[in-house]
Amino acid sequence: MPLNFGYVGVGKETTRGTAVAPNTFFRATRPVAPALRQEMAEVPDISNYGVADLIPTARHVEGDLAVVVTPNAIGTLLTALLGNPTTTGTAPNYTHTFTPKTTTPTYTVEAQSGVGIFRTPGAVVGELEFSHAATGILEAAARYMARDKTTHSVAATPTVETVVFTPTQVSLSVDGVSLQAYGEDLRLRLSYPKEVVQTFGTATPYDILPTGEGDVTLEATVVFDSTAGANWLNRYTAGTAVPVSVGWTRDTNTSLTVTFTGWFAEDPYQPQNNDLRFARVRLSLRGRASSLQVVLRNSQASY
Repeated sequence: MPLNFGYVGVGKETTRGTAVAPNTFFRATRPVAPALRQEMAEVPDISNYGVADLIPTARHVEGDLAVVVTPNAIGTLLTALLGNPTTTGTAPNYTHTFTPKTTTPTYTVEAQSGVGIFRTPGAVVGELEFSHAATGILEAAARYMARDKTTHSVAATPTVETVVFTPTQVSLSVDGVSLQAYGEDLRLRLSYPKEVVQTFGTATPYDILPTGEGDVTLEATVVFDSTAGANWLNRYTAGTAVPVSVGWTRDTNTSLTVTFTGWFAEDPYQPQNNDLRFARVRLSLRGRASSLQVVLRNSQASY
């Protein structure tokens, strides 16, 4: 039968691990296929060629979401990654400030595909990567873990945002040098890993919690400019952390800005391709999650 890519929606849970209906929907860029990981315990028996039986023990879910970034919905994935934000402002303009928290709320991810509707309750995000090329729109990929996977019989009616972030709305600054006029592409990865906590008495996890570690990585290709790029090698060899800012701004009240302090992780002057017409620089910076701050401005009152 023809494949129906369906939809993907997320709902914030009141009780951790108890499934809820989705109320935030995304434009998925590829099918969502969460995988149930089932642990099996071997029952050894030398009289039965080594293994007499396999007993299901613990299980959890691992999945990926690839979505178009929209100003309101992206806050849900940021909350699932970093924890609840600090919110200020009044309707219709709010500012949400995210920093890594020791606990994060849980969500139910509901996805419809050609073979059915699946729910994965107790979901949290461990990694969120933003990608943007000068020829496209801002997209994001989230890697998440959840407690379980179940089928659902009634499809939701998705309503998705139509507002997106375009190349002309990008700002990029490294060590105070503005680079958006030279940027060709960028990838910004926010990593805040989670760990499955498995206990006796239940096959599904007791919880999925932050490990207390994390980092931020920016990789960007920029056309070399003798003024803006004159000192990249010196910055790399100095081994000194520098301020980094990546942002997308539609208007005064609709924006996404990520800042952190990072170190140059690679020689920026390595050849990037066989194109001899332009010299390009590849900037790779890495920083601690403790220096990360994400500021999201939109019309949504809370997460």
